[in-house]
Amino acid sequence: MSDFKATRRTLSHKQHLNGTKEQIFPLLCPTREYDWIAEWACELVYSDSGFAEPNCVFRTDGAVSRISGAEEEIWIVSRYESPTRIEFVKFSNGLFVIKYEIDLVETEDGGITATWTQHFTGLSEAGNDMIAARRQEDYDAVIAALEGKMNYYLRHGDMMR
Repeated sequence: MSDFKATRRTLSHKQHLNGTKEQIFPLLCPTREYDWIAEWACELVYSDSGFAEPNCVFRTDGAVSRISGAEEEIWIVSRYESPTRIEFVKFSNGLFVIKYEIDLVETEDGGITATWTQHFTGLSEAGNDMIAARRQEDYDAVIAALEGKMNYYLRHGDMMR
């Protein structure tokens, strides 16, 4: 056994979305993200329905993810509670594992608060270094950009260009 000690880091950000859980939840899907995120790209590996569902597996190019630069990242839908919660686990080529949690809660004004949480766990020293470099401000910016794209889609029915 090695003396490696994994790093764990959690980042979280709240979005304010102008739609219902029933409108928003289906968009949190590897296939449906093509509808509202211009730069999204994935390969669906396994899904009975062609959409997010329990145990759905897909892959992304880590070089595009802005986190790892790994050639390939493998994702699995680890929890699927429509229309309130979805979780993904992403494995990044011996660098780290990320557990994504997205919770949708109705607000008093009729909107939705979506809480996006990422739990990073290093699998190697290089992965630990990447996790240490992640800043809350950067995560906030990424999730805020997704908030703008989703709200645009919910309002216009088309992708923000």
